[in-house]
Amino acid sequence: MSELSEHVKKAMSEKKEHGIHVGRPARFMFAEDVSSAPEGRVGESTIIRSEKEIFDYARNGFSLYFVAKLLGIGYNVLIFEMKEACPGNPRYKGTKDRFTLYNNIKNGIE
Repeated sequence: MSELSEHVKKAMSEKKEHGIHVGRPARFMFAEDVSSAPEGRVGESTIIRSEKEIFDYARNGFSLYFVAKLLGIGYNVLIFEMKEACPGNPRYKGTKDRFTLYNNIKNGIE
């Protein structure tokens, strides 16, 4: 491993230890999560919407694909924030499982 890559990895791990987001800012976030997001996760182009607004789409029967199109983001970006992150699968960034709740509301199982 080169000296440069070792330096970069060290700097990234130090930032993570100090609660600073490493990587691109989020494209979409729930308003309820913004205050607890690591520094640097919310950028100028981050689309911020409340849970109520998103769940109102479910009450009107809209699919998540349609909601993503309305917001101008990719479907996977929306799912990434809606599914809860867990230690075994750090793939998702959400703070709680909004995905299941959305589908339950949409299907009338509130």
